[in-house]
Amino acid sequence: MKKICILVLFLGSCIAVNSDFNSNGLLLRLMWLMESFGIGTTSSLGDQTLTGNLKDEDGNAITNATLTLESESGLALRASTTPSTTTDSEGKFILTFKLGSYKVTMKSSTGASLGTYSVSATNPNTQPVLTSLSGNLVLTINNFNNGAAPLSPSLLTFGSSSYTLTLGIPISNITPTVSGTLTSCTSKPLYGLDGYFQAPSLPAGLSLNAKCEISGTPAIQQSSIAYLIRGRNSYGDTITKINITVSAQAPSNLSYTGSPFTFTQGILISTITPSASGTVTSCSISPNVTTDTGLVFNTTNCAISGTPTIVKSATNYTVTASNSNGSTNVTISITV
Repeated sequence: MKKICILVLFLGSCIAVNSDFNSNGLLLRLMWLMESFGIGTTSSLGDQTLTGNLKDEDGNAITNATLTLESESGLALRASTTPSTTTDSEGKFILTFKLGSYKVTMKSSTGASLGTYSVSATNPNTQPVLTSLSGNLVLTINNFNNGAAPLSPSLLTFGSSSYTLTLGIPISNITPTVSGTLTSCTSKPLYGLDGYFQAPSLPAGLSLNAKCEISGTPAIQQSSIAYLIRGRNSYGDTITKINITVSAQAPSNLSYTGSPFTFTQGILISTITPSASGTVTSCSISPNVTTDTGLVFNTTNCAISGTPTIVKSATNYTVTASNSNGSTNVTISITV
């Protein structure tokens, strides 16, 4: 299934097109980051400089990709126009052209199509108009090459690439740093070819504000999942990736109501189930109450049940409740 979202803004803005498409039989998710696009000098020559960067959604540079400039009017390219260029080891490229309307075709090092877009530059004193035609593209305008200050946000970064949170425990806000101003922020999981739009944008109980701050209380346990966080303003995007794990809360406050316990040999007891905070996944008791008394100890929820078959003087038993994040224990006394 193809999902396409298109946003077009002019005069210092961005274009975002999200779609899935096949390339040589492989599903390719491409993100195109344009580092800068702007007018050159405001001379009558009308030189235009297109400086960009090709990356995938994991932030990996797409190297040796070819970008070819074609005149949309069918006329020959004007003098001083760069007809094609190739991305370097960091995915960067530069195209220079005269005033006019053009189509830029992008292909991978193997010749597979990465997408196309068009640009219309009709006035040397105004920013060209861009229209995305195909591909999964995000255009970010960071600055104009006439020396104006950056407009798009950039360098979105969290203090860590991985966070382990605890189920049911409110988190301290996770606040990123960013260059520039953010006005909105979104997130999505990055696992599986078809998993992008089939899971919550963040673990249940957590939320993301317009400044890309993460807050809340994790409401469900989960193994590590990578999330793409994208901050925006009206001029462009900046992205980063973080991994979030939600672990079960270590058990605590284990207690049995009624200790010390006195039971009668041969008489079935009412099951004694303890209470505890957190999640209990395993239990143990020492010494062995079954060997001592014939009672049954549940190694999953720490309950004691059954019929005592052996007379036993008052004995202290230590019960330990555990999960992968820790344990808690309590001592009870049993007499038969």
